[in-house]
Amino acid sequence: MNWYVINVPKGQFVEAMEYFKTNTDLDVFSPKIEKFYCQRGQKYFKVIPLFPNRLFIKSTLDGEKMYQKLSDIDYDFSICYLNGDRVGAINSKAKNVIQEMMDETDTIRKSEGNIVESKLQVYMGPLKGFESLIRKIDRHKRYALLDVCLLDRDLMVPLEVPKKTV
Repeated sequence: MNWYVINVPKGQFVEAMEYFKTNTDLDVFSPKIEKFYCQRGQKYFKVIPLFPNRLFIKSTLDGEKMYQKLSDIDYDFSICYLNGDRVGAINSKAKNVIQEMMDETDTIRKSEGNIVESKLQVYMGPLKGFESLIRKIDRHKRYALLDVCLLDRDLMVPLEVPKKTV
């Protein structure tokens, strides 16, 4: 199964998602994450799109056939060109990591862990078992930067690390 990505016009994300789900036979979804916010002293996590204005498509079609299928759709969108290909599928490493981390609502929930003797130990959440992929941790902003490149940027996932012992 390949994953492809299309860009939709700004402000038309929900409309585009509905259009593709009702008027095409494509399996369209949008990965989401829980993002940490702090406003007026209130701290909370909010579910937001991982890639705003981008829809993901699951398909068994190869790049050329997917291009033909998307060309026949009468909607204002553009195709993400990956790796310089006409239409390229997302690399399998990134796809597998995201697929493992998403829940049934296509959301990557926050993980929790502690730093013990300079080593992260995730005890809850989708990052458990993926500690080796973590390249950087920002405890203040509550995220982990993974060594997984998707759409020309490293994947950022929510991580809460309440304790750090030396």
